[in-house]
Amino acid sequence: MARIPRSKIREIEQRVNIVDVVSQYVRLKKKGKNYFGLCPFHNEKTPSFSVSPEKNIYHCFGCGKGGNAINFIMEYEKLSFIDAVKQLAKQYGIPLEFEDKKTSSTNQIIYDLHKKAKDVYQKKLKSKVGQEARNYLKDRDFDKRTIENFSLGFAPDEWESLHKAVKKEKIPEKILVKSGLFIKRKKGSGVYDRFRNRIMFPIRNLSGKVIGFGGRSLDPDDNAKYLNSPETPIYNKRNILYGLYVTNEFIRKDEEAIVVEGYTDLIRLYTAGIKNVIAGSGTSLTQGHARILQRYCNSVKLCYDGDQAGQKAAVRAGLILLKLGFDVFVIELPENDDPDSFLQKEGADKFKQKDESATDFISFYVNYHKDKLTTPGRIANFVDKTADELLEIKNPVNRELIARKLAEEIDVDEARILNQIKYRRRKKRSRPAKRKDDKAKPVTVKNGVERSEVELIKLLLSDDDKVLDFILNEIEAEDFSHPVFRKIAHQIIDGLSDHDFEPQSLLNEDFEEREKNFIVRVLYEQERFLKSHIPKELMNLAADCIEKIWKHKNSAEIKKIRKKIKNSEKNGESPQNELIEELIEKQQENTEIKEYLHDKLEEYTF
Repeated sequence: MARIPRSKIREIEQRVNIVDVVSQYVRLKKKGKNYFGLCPFHNEKTPSFSVSPEKNIYHCFGCGKGGNAINFIMEYEKLSFIDAVKQLAKQYGIPLEFEDKKTSSTNQIIYDLHKKAKDVYQKKLKSKVGQEARNYLKDRDFDKRTIENFSLGFAPDEWESLHKAVKKEKIPEKILVKSGLFIKRKKGSGVYDRFRNRIMFPIRNLSGKVIGFGGRSLDPDDNAKYLNSPETPIYNKRNILYGLYVTNEFIRKDEEAIVVEGYTDLIRLYTAGIKNVIAGSGTSLTQGHARILQRYCNSVKLCYDGDQAGQKAAVRAGLILLKLGFDVFVIELPENDDPDSFLQKEGADKFKQKDESATDFISFYVNYHKDKLTTPGRIANFVDKTADELLEIKNPVNRELIARKLAEEIDVDEARILNQIKYRRRKKRSRPAKRKDDKAKPVTVKNGVERSEVELIKLLLSDDDKVLDFILNEIEAEDFSHPVFRKIAHQIIDGLSDHDFEPQSLLNEDFEEREKNFIVRVLYEQERFLKSHIPKELMNLAADCIEKIWKHKNSAEIKKIRKKIKNSEKNGESPQNELIEELIEKQQENTEIKEYLHDKLEEYTF
């Protein structure tokens, strides 16, 4: 199997700026030496995701995930190590010494399949078979530039149009099905195309890779007007916003996003010059979508269909956004319109007027429920249900301002609404919390010996030659009792034989995710740990750690010897002299460890 040389990986690590890499996905703000933002790997309201430009690593103090730029791309893009290295090398113009497709991961093959599908669909749209699709787009005023900007294509009304185009790749049937682009035949072997007779809208992730498709049927009798890619290893529709790859800079610049429901709605707005827009990806707006938006803006305007279903979706989306601290407004359209049709009929200027006079979400929310506010009992019930929603707003100032707005809208004393929120919160807290099983339990330190092993790892990562010389002469990786710490120690000690060893390179070794998270935590703690000790103190600390590790190891061996002696006596046998001698020797060693290490320290001068 081909491999990327360590020297090339090291070059990528040194040339890649982790702040630049992470900033493509997370909105970062500088605080002191580091940058902070909302973690892209778990739901949080207060930024605990830290990026250290000095160490070229990231670490989330909330979920514990961490690593270097390569690990970030692996985690975020769901790529293998090799594919993540390839992506960064390409981005930074660093030539790699090999390109072996056989080493590609399943995910990379699926990425390649989607790129191929996009290219095939684009060619079909331009060909003779795509005439009807071109007419459809022309009727909707989608010009060539728009079609190119969003890479629109066409899937012909054929069962194996795309499959024929990828057959020569000899991709296993299992991966073809897993990609979501093909469906396995019910009878016999083989697959057929998922998308047929549809305008194709490629869905991209933030790095621009095509990860899925939305297909708009050209058959007026087709019950499924839109067909979307299913969930795949590279596509989670609850965490992908359509168009964000194209529009994110406009959203960041305007500090506001307009959220629409459909692909054509987004494209229509974009071509009309309203570019701070995003759409869902075959699903209603989710908390995952909202958290992605938090990286770019704090204000959102919802522009959904004017019918009952669209208004209901706007209420649901607005509550999600409100709970996460967004300023939320609603652009209200006539009942029979969606953004696409409204723009076609009324034009961009009329839409901008609607945009400028957007309704505050609480006013919209109350108006939506006006039929339920006809009696005192119904109003009380409405306040109860709304209080359940508002109690999830963590910021007390924001919560109070929203409660005040609600009180004005329904003519109820503000204090009563706030008291109801407090009552509902107390009631919720009194319920027993549900236990959650952690799939990947973090690496923890359970006793003094393990704490010594961690401190010794931190010392091994220092650049103090005397400390390193002392430790490497007195201890081996096999002396570590904790399996994870032993594994890390092995890699460090092996790495120190290489004069170019960098602590961050540990993150590119064969560690599990929880082990890498632990290494990042140690790297974050290491600087403060080393600064709090003078060189002589570090030597004494190293000696204390080694003493505890040796004594723990010796005590375990003494316990084994005693067990063997006890078993011999139980069987009516006399203990072997060798066992007794070994026991005495180990006990003697335990008493002499401290003195031995003290003498060794005397050999080092400061």
